[in-house]
Amino acid sequence: MTLPKRFALHKNKIIIIVVILVVFRAFLPEIIRQGLNWHLGNNLDSYYGHIGDLDLSIYRGAYQLQDVVFKKKNLPEKTAPLLFLKDSDISISWKALFKGKVLLDADFYGLNLSFADSSKKSEQQFGNDENTSNWKVVLDSLIPFRINNGKLIDSSIYFQNLSQKPAVNLFLEKINLTVSDFSNVDDTSKQTTRVTGSAKVMGSANLKLKAQYNYFDKNLNLNGDIAVDDLNLKELNPFFTHYAGFDVSKGQVKIFSELKIKNNEIDSYIKPFLWDLDIVDLPDDLSPIRKVLWEMAAAASNWLAKNSNSKKAALIVPIKGNVMEPQIKIWDAIKSALKNGFVEPLEEKFEDL
Repeated sequence: MTLPKRFALHKNKIIIIVVILVVFRAFLPEIIRQGLNWHLGNNLDSYYGHIGDLDLSIYRGAYQLQDVVFKKKNLPEKTAPLLFLKDSDISISWKALFKGKVLLDADFYGLNLSFADSSKKSEQQFGNDENTSNWKVVLDSLIPFRINNGKLIDSSIYFQNLSQKPAVNLFLEKINLTVSDFSNVDDTSKQTTRVTGSAKVMGSANLKLKAQYNYFDKNLNLNGDIAVDDLNLKELNPFFTHYAGFDVSKGQVKIFSELKIKNNEIDSYIKPFLWDLDIVDLPDDLSPIRKVLWEMAAAASNWLAKNSNSKKAALIVPIKGNVMEPQIKIWDAIKSALKNGFVEPLEEKFEDL
């Protein structure tokens, strides 16, 4: 009779332990979330952070953060947060783990960055008024290990100035970005990080980019290119009005750009194509004579740079020099514009540096 009683006693202990573990597992995500929210609330000076929900997938070494918000304190209610993350999935990189390193693969869904300018400095929101070390402490608490592979899915970047009339609102939407081999899993200085991405500029123009670099190089070495297709300049009028002092009644632009950096030396260019451009509403502070001269200069440059066959003004703006002090080659840009206007049209493609 002793054996059955002892078995029953052990069975009850096992049941109690299992119940405790189940209850602990059920409350663990909330315990972690509350701890992280306390951490976010006590390690930032000018901003506050909050996590709406947190889930754990212990069986695959993963966790999910939802409704993550970072916003500057004391901003008007209408101002969007600096960062809003709708959902994420952060998991152990098994490829790295098998090679003896603890790294993460991270997918971020609906990550929105919103930068706010204003005539009042207290209502500006760029994130640079918070101590960099504070941001690092907060980031390390949310993502405790280095990321090896990452994705941004259906994300956005906004720049707003709601204090102006009309309000300035620039945006990139539908950002999809993939970063692979960000960390040095293979213990070799030759490992290359690759970045590819796409987005919509102002809701219509397509943006595509790709780049590759080695994070562990002593000197910066990077190759990349970016292209923007058929952007309607009229959509940027609030920005032009406030920051440049003019509007456009019509105009389209297509942009090609390559960035090549070797041992901290830049060899890059920006290659815009403009057509149907009409600039109106010049700065109010210009005198009548300066306005006429400004209009004549704009018309002359447009005529000189516009190719009679393609009907597009185009030029190549070279950027060269050290990464700390890059130089724009003005005369080379002017020569390329004249070549497009009088010799042969520039081709709408990359120059293949």
